[in-house]
Amino acid sequence: MGTLKNKGRVANMVYTTADEYDIAVHGGDSSHTDLKSVTIHSDEVLMTALGMTEEQALLVQTAAAAHEGGHKRFSEMEPMVAYMETLQKNGLDMQFGNDLIQIVEDYRVDSKIAEEFPGYRDIDRESMAPMEKQFG
Repeated sequence: MGTLKNKGRVANMVYTTADEYDIAVHGGDSSHTDLKSVTIHSDEVLMTALGMTEEQALLVQTAAAAHEGGHKRFSEMEPMVAYMETLQKNGLDMQFGNDLIQIVEDYRVDSKIAEEFPGYRDIDRESMAPMEKQFG
């Protein structure tokens, strides 16, 4: 686990978009959720490994927190599980199926968050500036 200097702010964003307040939030090597807890890129990953400033790291963490909280609120596991079971039953590429689900679900969740919280698009856009600087 890594540190989140602004854990209160990051956790509040998760709670707001999830519309749930008993979710464990902690720092780690990546941002993801298992729908029970949320892990957000730690300060060490963003500032040390990627060379971001504290302000840039907070922008990325805030956007990731909103996104992962959105998964908690809007993701429905049953259709995704059914899709993966169909792929497996038919001997199709499970990794490709999982990757496709991730892309489609991320887009769907971001759209739902933006409907509920119009300011999300601004947060997301601002968080991309330091990422674009990293990856061109």
